[in-house]
Parts: sequence; C-alpha cells; structure tokens
Amino acid sequence: MSNMLKDCSRPINDFLPLQSSKTKLICYFRSNKQQGAKPAVIIMIKYFTFSLSIAFISWMVGMVINALLVKTTFYQRLSSLNFIQNEYINRWLGLAPFKWIIMHSFFKFFNPKLSIKKTILAKELTAYRLEMTTAELNHLFAFSFMSVFMFIKIVQDQYLFALIMLLVNVLMNLYPSLLQQQNKRRIDRYLEVLRKRST
Repeated sequence: MSNMLKDCSRPINDFLPLQSSKTKLICYFRSNKQQGAKPAVIIMIKYFTFSLSIAFISWMVGMVINALLVKTTFYQRLSSLNFIQNEYINRWLGLAPFKWIIMHSFFKFFNPKLSIKKTILAKELTAYRLEMTTAELNHLFAFSFMSVFMFIKIVQDQYLFALIMLLVNVLMNLYPSLLQQQNKRRIDRYLEVLRKRST
C-alpha cells in the first residue's frame, strides 16, 4: 500500500502500461480528494469577492448604458418605474435600515449630488428627482448586466455561485433602485401638494 501511495507523486502519464489498475484507481481518488479538500468557507469567500467585483463593474456598465439611452423615448418610459409602491412591503424588505447604512457609510460618497442636505429648497426638488432617476436607472441597468453572469453560472450548474451572485446583485443594485423609487414617490407627493397650494 505504501508503495502505491509513493507512486501517486508521479504524473499519471509516467505510469508504466504494465502498472496495476489498482494503483491508478487509488491515485485517482486520492487526487480528487485533495482537489476537493478546500473548506466551504474559502469557496464562498471566493464566490463573494468575484460577485462583488462584478457588481462594481456593473455600476460602470450601468452608467454607460444610461448615457447612451438618456435621450430616447424608451428611457422616458423607464423614468417613471415603480416596482413596489406599498410602503409596508418596503419596510418588510428592510429599505429603512438599508437607507441608514447608505447614509452612514462610504457609499454616500459615490453620488455626491444626492448627499443629504439639511434643507432642500422647493425649486431644487425637480432637479433632485432627476438625479434620483439617473441613479435608479444606473443600478437597474447594472442589475441586468450582472444577471447575465448569474444565469451563466446556473447553466454551468454552479448554483451556490449563482445564489451568492444574486444576493450581491440585489444588495448592490436592486435595493438602491428601490430606495430611489421610494424617494421619488415622496418628492412627487410633496410636489403635488405644492401644485395644489399654488392653484
């Protein structure tokens, strides 16, 4: 048995034709066991870091797509999207704590135009809403781009990889879009109040 294990250190192609098939089988299963010995935590970290990298790349892709479509009629239809209008569902999804994390982390520096001010003048609301729409659609385009990689992993039967990529995509792209939609609804309600007062 010890001689068989010593033979495992040799490349498979170096085995002599007359060498026993038993030795080859032992070396084959031993090699597979060593290759699959990576802890699940390390594999998941690898999947997470790759997904995070794709998420940051998707932000740049989203901005490029946004710039290309901004003057089209299709873009104008997208600017009035409202996926979840029910505020109870938004609370259940955790948009409130997600918003707090964005406001109290380095993510708030990614879009300084949407930094929270102490007071926002009424005349600034329309321009502020436009910036929110831009940020929302950037993330939606980015979500679509990253979803392509997720489906590739599904086709390759890498379901854990696809699941981790989905979770990262939701947190990095879908949730920011939902948050901007929620903010736009609040601005729309306030603008409607201002219109009624002016009439």
